[in-house]
Amino acid sequence: MKYIGKRLEPEITFHASSHLFLTGAMFNDEIQKLTKGKARIFRKGVYAYTSHEEANKHWEESMIEGIRYLAEKHE
Repeated sequence: MKYIGKRLEPEITFHASSHLFLTGAMFNDEIQKLTKGKARIFRKGVYAYTSHEEANKHWEESMIEGIRYLAEKHE
């Protein structure tokens, strides 16, 4: 199995952690900001990639298309 990144999943415990709760709340707030606005950089859908390189290529193409759309809109 190929692992990407260094983030470790927190252990499941019987006691609540305010730090993890705050981290999750901040993550949720940032995700909600992505869906606001009329311009969508990524088209809705479910994507399956055969490699990380293919996923990265799609991400780059989508970002370029979204930035181009926003630039034309603000001219």
